[in-house]
Amino acid sequence: MSKHLSIALTDDQRTTLNTLIRAGSARARTHTRARILLLLDRNQAAPLQDEAIAKGLRCHRNTIGNVRRRFVTAGLPAALLR
Repeated sequence: MSKHLSIALTDDQRTTLNTLIRAGSARARTHTRARILLLLDRNQAAPLQDEAIAKGLRCHRNTIGNVRRRFVTAGLPAALLR
């Protein structure tokens, strides 16, 4: 996956994702996608590489790339929901 697709979340997006994760009412797949976006955020101190995120969240590296691509091309709702 091209590293040219970087993610910079706004404060509102970050708040939305954290609220979604804390509420616990969404599907597990949606929680994983929210965590991926938070970990990819380049505004944080040290954004993680795809391999580290995949290992930490126990998902495939391609999932990280797919979520990133959907966020950049179609926005937050598209990245969270299939």
